[in-house]
Amino acid sequence: MNTNAGNEARLAAWLAQHGAIVRRLSRVYATDAADRQDLHQEMLIQLWRSLPSFREQARESTWIYRVCLNTALTWKRAWQRRQALAATGACARAEAGAVRLVHEVRGKARSFERAIARRDARESFGALLVAAVFGWVGWLNWSAGRPSWTCWIAAALAFAVAAFLLIDRFRARRSVRPRGAAVAAELERAIAEGRHQYWLFTKVVWWYLLPLGSSVGMIVLHVVLYSPQSWWLRAAIASAMLGVTLVLYVALWRRNLRGATGELRSWIAELEDRRRQVAA
Repeated sequence: MNTNAGNEARLAAWLAQHGAIVRRLSRVYATDAADRQDLHQEMLIQLWRSLPSFREQARESTWIYRVCLNTALTWKRAWQRRQALAATGACARAEAGAVRLVHEVRGKARSFERAIARRDARESFGALLVAAVFGWVGWLNWSAGRPSWTCWIAAALAFAVAAFLLIDRFRARRSVRPRGAAVAAELERAIAEGRHQYWLFTKVVWWYLLPLGSSVGMIVLHVVLYSPQSWWLRAAIASAMLGVTLVLYVALWRRNLRGATGELRSWIAELEDRRRQVAA
């Protein structure tokens, strides 16, 4: 007990005289305040533990410096190992997160592309069917020597809609990235495709509804001008055709508007958020 008290008094006296050595080495080997405090405490503990090995012929300052330096070097190596392990764990977590992000982005992008492809196929088939029917009606009128120019124009307008959709689908297929492409490149392509589809949804009146509406309008004009029925029957047929077309087109326009302002806009926002995550 008396020995411990004597050692404590001796160490306290030495630190009062040479404590700057401990503080200086703490600042040199530890840059963070918490780490400096930890290293400082470790040096004091090692000084206390090493005090019985002190030789009386040695200088106190030299002994304190040697013990604290060895403690600082040991502490620094341990700190570097902890940092390396933490960095390795962070890299592994970041890599795993990146892999999950790649699979998620690719899966959702391909689901979106399949939905767009199905829509284009459906709309193209419908426009081609309308073009075929109106062309067939025009051919019947032409074969019978009756005016057929309205039917040919109607068929051409419907065919133009189908051609537009097919060309747009071909453009989309050419922009598809191969498997294994960087996730940033896939995100950029998916965002560009989403914005293009948003433009198509918002402009559906001009590239879809107006041409097909004009196509139906030409058939209505043909009925009004060249149908052999009485004028009131022709007017009734034309009114019914225009009414049904108007109802269908308003419903289609509202559906496209909801798709553009709802699901598609949310999809683009999610992709842009993913792009910010990848950039970070």
